Amino acid sequence: MDTKSQAFSSEENVQEIAKAIIRVSDAIHHSLRRMSPHVISNSQITSYALLTEEYALRARANILLIDARRFVIPDFNFPQGELVDFLSKLEMKFGEIGDINELSELLVGMMLFANSIVSRKNSVIFFLLENLRSHM
Repeated sequence: MDTKSQAFSSEENVQEIAKAIIRVSDAIHHSLRRMSPHVISNSQITSYALLTEEYALRARANILLIDARRFVIPDFNFPQGELVDFLSKLEMKFGEIGDINELSELLVGMMLFANSIVSRKNSVIFFLLENLRSHM
């Protein structure tokens, strides 16, 4: 990892972010498996709905990984290393979450961020990244 480069500035950087998002998806999946037996059946949030969201996040990450060249953003002013570190911390947080509502809120934020990368609009990506970071 080139710690001085900007996030999304090369195909390799996009792939690295995609792999980090896949690891976050894995942590979400494990948390859902751990929490599923304890989710109240009349809750507004169901494990199945969150599992569907996790699969969608994983699909987005795989699209970024496979088609990384299309998602290069040469002028996104955020360090690659800092974004990778943040995603690593987010992965750990998902692994420790014990509340389904917190998991849901953070998962929605992660989905929005991952989907924003496709827009290639710096202001949108940065806004959603900052929103996600505010939950840490």
